[in-house]
Amino acid sequence: MGGFDPETYNYRPLTVTGIFDHTKTVLVFTALVGANGPHSGPGYWVVAPLMLAQGGAIFVNRGFIPQRLADQFKDGGVGPVEEVTIIGIGRVSEKINSFTPGTDFQNRIEWVRNIERLSQFVDEDMGPFAPIYLDAAASSVGALPQGGETKLTITNRHLEYIITWFALALLTPILLFFWWRNNTKNRSTA
Repeated sequence: MGGFDPETYNYRPLTVTGIFDHTKTVLVFTALVGANGPHSGPGYWVVAPLMLAQGGAIFVNRGFIPQRLADQFKDGGVGPVEEVTIIGIGRVSEKINSFTPGTDFQNRIEWVRNIERLSQFVDEDMGPFAPIYLDAAASSVGALPQGGETKLTITNRHLEYIITWFALALLTPILLFFWWRNNTKNRSTA
C-alpha cells in the first residue's frame, strides 16, 4: 500500500467491511489491567484477518479473552463468517525489542500486535495487509472477545515530577551544608 502513512491513522476511528478468516486467528498474550469490561488479568488479544470488501486485508484485534478460555478461540475461534462491518480504532504495529519472545507458530501465539509478525501466520495470497491493525469497539457487556480496551488516555505524571523536584530542592542545601562542613574541617586539620 504505497503512500499509506500508518501514523496518520493511529488512534483514529475507522470503519471497515469484510469477511473474517477465523482459521487464521492468532492469540496475542497480554495482561489486561484497568479493563473497561468485566474481564481482566492474564489473557490474550484475539486477532483475526478481515478480508476487505474492496480488496486486501487488515488484522482486527477482536478483543480480550481470559487465559483460561484460550482453547475456545484457537483454531478458528468463534465469530461471524458472513460479511461484517467493524468499527474500531486504528493502531500502528507494536515495537519489537530484544526482550520480545519468539513467535509460537505451533500454538498460534504471538507476544506483540505487530503486522509483520502476524503476517507470518497467514498465506501470502490473502493480499496486501494494511500497515495498521484495528482495535474493535466494545460489544455487549460480558461478550467475548471483550473489545473496546484501547486506552485513549495520556499519562499524567506531573505529581510525580513535582515530588521528585521538590525532594531534590530540599536535599540539595542539606548536602551542600555537609560538603561545606567537611571541607572546613579538612582545611583546619591541614
